[in-house]
Amino acid sequence: MEELRIRHRKLLYGLSILGIILAFFLIYIIFKDNEQQYLKFLNPSHDKDLLMDTFRGHGLKDMFLLVLLTAVTSAVPALSSSVICIFNGVCFGPVVGLIMNIIGNTLGNLVVTGFFIRFETERDNKATSAKPNRILEKLAHFKNKMLALILGYMIPIVPSFLVNYMGVHLKLGFKKQLLCIVIGVLPTSFLYAFGGDAIFNGNDLRMIVSAVCIIVLVVGGVTFYRRKKRDHSVTD
Repeated sequence: MEELRIRHRKLLYGLSILGIILAFFLIYIIFKDNEQQYLKFLNPSHDKDLLMDTFRGHGLKDMFLLVLLTAVTSAVPALSSSVICIFNGVCFGPVVGLIMNIIGNTLGNLVVTGFFIRFETERDNKATSAKPNRILEKLAHFKNKMLALILGYMIPIVPSFLVNYMGVHLKLGFKKQLLCIVIGVLPTSFLYAFGGDAIFNGNDLRMIVSAVCIIVLVVGGVTFYRRKKRDHSVTD
């Protein structure tokens, strides 16, 4: 993959700062709306069973705010949506939490993709260069470009910011890139949602299984990319 050349770096930094401010503002609103509920849940003198029954009484407003927060933390390079995705599972359960995670992460990646389409498709000599992630650099050489993009979104240690950059410059088209985003974020969205639900219910086994699955996902993705790299070298 070519070096990452940002023509509008100051604009990107400015938008990232705005995203961070928006993220903290959303966290503040969510906490203030549910402050008493959260404080009661942390108070050992209250009936835990009763509180657990009422804790998930969040409405559409909280759902919307959390999806928006997931999108923002997914879009801003300096932030991570993983904690929010786990919290979605805690507040809304595994199934609804999974849907929220997929929608939020997809929206966040689409925003970044739109930024690159709007500002970074034309290149010039004044662009500032930065070396891309090494794993992503190798993925860009895969013959199956959609598979490369899906793996990029799927491996948690690869910044989605750079994966979006790669997707735009591979020129797959909007529909194909959208499909890659949804498939790519699905595994971690699932694990975070079910892991959050496990934390809420105190299910140690499910928490351990979720953590192990995330580790396996990372190791498996890296191993797969290295095997593809080796096969590519042999072919050459």
